[in-house]
Amino acid sequence: MRVCFVTQTFPDWAGSPRGVFIKRLADLLQARGVAVAVVAPRMLRGSPEREVIEGIPVYRFPFFSDGSLLFEAKRVPARMVAYMMNGLLYTVAATLYHRCDLIHAHWVVPTGLLGLLAGRLTGRPVVASAHGTDLLVWGRKRGPVGRLASATLRGVARCTVNSPAIAEVAIQCGLQRERLVEVKETGVDLARFAPSVEGEAIRRRYYIPEHAVVVLFAAHLTSVKRPDWMLRAFAGLRHVTPCAHLLMVGDGPAMPDVRRLAHSLGLGDSVTLAGSARHESMPAYFAAADAFVLPSEREGLGIVLMEAMASGKPVVAARVGGIPSVVGEGTTGLLFGRDDFAGFARALTELCTDAPLRRAMGEAGRRRAEAEFGETQQVDAVLRMYREVLGVREPTGAHSPQPASGATTET
Repeated sequence: MRVCFVTQTFPDWAGSPRGVFIKRLADLLQARGVAVAVVAPRMLRGSPEREVIEGIPVYRFPFFSDGSLLFEAKRVPARMVAYMMNGLLYTVAATLYHRCDLIHAHWVVPTGLLGLLAGRLTGRPVVASAHGTDLLVWGRKRGPVGRLASATLRGVARCTVNSPAIAEVAIQCGLQRERLVEVKETGVDLARFAPSVEGEAIRRRYYIPEHAVVVLFAAHLTSVKRPDWMLRAFAGLRHVTPCAHLLMVGDGPAMPDVRRLAHSLGLGDSVTLAGSARHESMPAYFAAADAFVLPSEREGLGIVLMEAMASGKPVVAARVGGIPSVVGEGTTGLLFGRDDFAGFARALTELCTDAPLRRAMGEAGRRRAEAEFGETQQVDAVLRMYREVLGVREPTGAHSPQPASGATTET
């Protein structure tokens, strides 16, 4: 089986943090005998137009990017023409050159439409994946973008969604329920993200005191992730627990504001701004933490929450999007209302001042990850979808299950 991915984000180089979960799905599918070619926009001026990343051919089409996604850029309409025309040309060419059986479009807006048009031109069936923002923001808009999202959902053979919340939005936008497939993205590598991973090296690297209660925040630093909420709530926590330490992993346009706010709040050495980290190093960051926090105002699923739970860490997050389908409220973590800053601060303080609660929630999170979030379950669902669309029979014999033990493995 051969599949062409068309996606709005993909690693810019081997090890790049951008779009790592799309890359991971391609890796897992190739390990199962599916040949994957990828078409993505060229985000950085120095990125090659064509290359092979760890066995995956990648084609990057130009659209006058300034390093931003299409809808993050200024003057979106001016860039949309180049994006759609070049994206369509590259997708058709890659599909034909690699003799792909199927096109898999990641994000309904804008790449879902690219996939659908390429499918019409090449005679290939098309499936799409709604990852969150595409439907939560753009799919709900009135006007041309909303209509294009609805047309795309009506035209694809199947559409994966990562949570019941996204499923309902997809159906409201026109997707037929029988074409809907729930997949929690790529799931989590339960051997790599595990309670047995050591985190002492991370604590030593950033000079975090041995007795400190470490709160981990890991995200692309934009206003949507609300790093300002994180810093303000942490400042309040420090009055109750002076030994608390905030470890912020990630970079982005909000980084200058984050630095200024941390300074103005007088947080000093109690906050570490670690910058971007390779995804391969994230298990050690989780291991170094006592709790994981994600106060996003909008989130399709929150793969990072599943990784935290697999690592045996309790979480605090907003009750938005697909998060309640991942976090067991009161069992694996604490949730707060989307606009309830006081509730967020209370939840953070409660978790960071109650070690037995952290331990119990962390253990419950690991159990849930083993039962529901493993990579094997998610990739199995994607493969079943491909076979149904192509009319291919299920192979005899079950795929060996992913290990769920806490032992780490070399990758």
